[in-house]
Amino acid sequence: MTLAPQIYAADIVGAWKGALPRGRIWPRDPDTNIHEVLSTFAPLFSDLAARDANLLVDAFPATTYELLPEWEATLGLPDPCSPLGQTVPQRVASVLAKLLGHGPPTIARVQAICTALGMVGTVTEYAAFRANINRANDLLRAPSDIYTWTVGLVPAPRVPFLVNMGTVNSPLATYPANVNEAICRISRMAPAHTRVQFALPIVPPLPPLVRIPFYVNLGHANDALATYGPGTYAPSAPPQVRTAFLVNVNRANDPLAYYGQPLPVPLPPPGPTLPPTIRIPFYVNVNAANDPLGTAGFGGTVTRVPWRVNVTAVNSPLATIAS
Repeated sequence: MTLAPQIYAADIVGAWKGALPRGRIWPRDPDTNIHEVLSTFAPLFSDLAARDANLLVDAFPATTYELLPEWEATLGLPDPCSPLGQTVPQRVASVLAKLLGHGPPTIARVQAICTALGMVGTVTEYAAFRANINRANDLLRAPSDIYTWTVGLVPAPRVPFLVNMGTVNSPLATYPANVNEAICRISRMAPAHTRVQFALPIVPPLPPLVRIPFYVNLGHANDALATYGPGTYAPSAPPQVRTAFLVNVNRANDPLAYYGQPLPVPLPPPGPTLPPTIRIPFYVNVNAANDPLGTAGFGGTVTRVPWRVNVTAVNSPLATIAS
């Protein structure tokens, strides 16, 4: 913001030439000694004019910088409401809030203090319940509630530290609005017979950080092994599976493995129903030499038929198996 026009050295030289007497010994040409002398002293007066113009800006509390210590000394800052270690914009905001705090506690003054501290403020006043004025479902307030008022504060969002934007020794996060200072100054200016309340918005929690691992054939060279970012897990989404390289299935130049959603596996066509598998044990006089102790096969119930006198033929085994 500039309140006065800027005066350059060339303007000063031209003004001085216009004030010179007339005559051949007072030339105005640029290649004369008089021009060189005037051009030597003109930058000094140009700087003085710029400083004078800057004083008009710096003397205003909302745009002060060099006179900020003078303003703080005049207003008695820092005080119990303004914390120590503030940045220059926060100190300027404290100066404005302290100046606006002098005077009657009106709604406009309270909102002006909130605006100076970087937030939006609303004031709510209450009245007792009255017949023929209030309606159904209105709150039944006591007569003493007329001395209670609520200030709603909506602070500015949190500004995190950003790489390539923050500077050395900058804080990891800054809050443009000082809520505690606003509460302190408004409480001090509140009338003694009233009770002031403060309402702050409920900030929803940030989503959890999800770890994103490095995937072969998906990540690039020099990528981090894992990154973290805001997000939520989706339980309903199918998980990512690792599909390995298979001989006689994959082709040349196929990746050794890739990650993606699992592919649907086709089911085999339905075939005939097979009978249950049963175990056929080894029986003496039934099995031959070198037969296994038990075999598996299809069938129902195994029945052992023993050797019977006058029934089984000569040289028949002691028992046979029938299914």
